[in-house]
Amino acid sequence: MDFEEHAAKPLLAAAGIAVPRGETAATPGEAAAAAESLGPVVVKAQVPAGKRGKAGGIRAADDAAAARSAAEEILGMTIGGHTVERLLVEERADIARELYAAVLNDTASKGPLVLFSTLGGMDIEEAAARDANAVRRHAPDIRHGLDAAGAEALLEGLDLGGAGGAVADVLARLYGVWRSRDAELVEINPSPSPATGGSSRSTASSPWTTSRRPGTKTSSAPASPTPSPTSRRAAGTWASPTSSSTGRSASSPTARASR
Repeated sequence: MDFEEHAAKPLLAAAGIAVPRGETAATPGEAAAAAESLGPVVVKAQVPAGKRGKAGGIRAADDAAAARSAAEEILGMTIGGHTVERLLVEERADIARELYAAVLNDTASKGPLVLFSTLGGMDIEEAAARDANAVRRHAPDIRHGLDAAGAEALLEGLDLGGAGGAVADVLARLYGVWRSRDAELVEINPSPSPATGGSSRSTASSPWTTSRRPGTKTSSAPASPTPSPTSRRAAGTWASPTSSSTGRSASSPTARASR
């Protein structure tokens, strides 16, 4: 079972992973109303398909009028063979770095595999192909799971700008979502590290800070040591949003539940 982004994010939020505030919309008027209450937003097509950003299905909007215009253009689009009938209007975030995190079923070990990379916001397969060390991998013993200490060991040596402890905490919580939901794949891409310094743009919650706010996304995909674009993006959650220079939504989670 694949979950679209708006349905998956509440699963992450329930696990204490921060997600941006957002509202679903089925009409341009509803999108405008959501932006009116949220401020600068990203308007995102909700379809069970990947590469939504490349298809034009994810657009930044500074105000309600721009959100209405974006919704008019996105609704009715066909992405991955699916007609866009619903949108997620989500507060925008200032992002310093984009990270990647996932927990999935590993066909080699017949158990869980945790993946992490500092090259989020792009196809993780491309990152791994360019640099074999770009993606960290850890296969925890399913009998013991993954705690923050184990996650910190996975991150050892990476320059995370002082956010290593927070990132480790999120990885442990993401593993908990995978385990408790009997999922095939739970993924966050891009997972933002928030920008610091003077910016007037609205900043959404980062997954690297804990929060009980509702919001998350999941998508199912065939198990694979490194998730394929089809499996990872079956729910379309991980498509890259617009660049941070124009505003970007925070974490795009994907989760897939076992059938």
